[in-house]
Amino acid sequence: MTDALKRISPRYSLFPRLKVGPGKTAGYRMSSEAAIEALRAAKEIVWENRRYAALYAIDRPMLDMMLTKGNIPILHMGQPEGIEAVVRHVGPKRCVVVHLWCARVEAIRRLKLRDSVSVAARLKAWDDTPEILSPCLRIDTGVTKPPVTAALIHAQMPDHRRDGALAPPMPG
Repeated sequence: MTDALKRISPRYSLFPRLKVGPGKTAGYRMSSEAAIEALRAAKEIVWENRRYAALYAIDRPMLDMMLTKGNIPILHMGQPEGIEAVVRHVGPKRCVVVHLWCARVEAIRRLKLRDSVSVAARLKAWDDTPEILSPCLRIDTGVTKPPVTAALIHAQMPDHRRDGALAPPMPG
């Protein structure tokens, strides 16, 4: 989905969370518990959570820098409290909250295609993820293809025409 949004506009950019712990490093800014604690003490953490034996954090300095540069940060989140924290920080007029989901059987298929070594742990996280109650959009990614989903999301952006990147025509 992130790649499909980037094809619409180069302003879209995955927010690189801070991460402490094992697992994938691509797309993260690897950090330490001490560095996260220093950010916490300075009230610079917007949201943090633990999953898969790792700590993930959304920090105010990076989020603010991306916004100041004119980027549109994409945050992949599944915790309603975290979404609320980001919306409070950024402001509701600058956020588009999208609930992307798919059927459980599709989630299993995708996890196996990824050759994930932790299918069971990731499926438990899928099962534990609550429904987002008031999204701007709710999209079943099992039936809606990424380019269409990205166009729907882009069309919700308050300034989506400002950079000349118009959403592609929607199928009838």
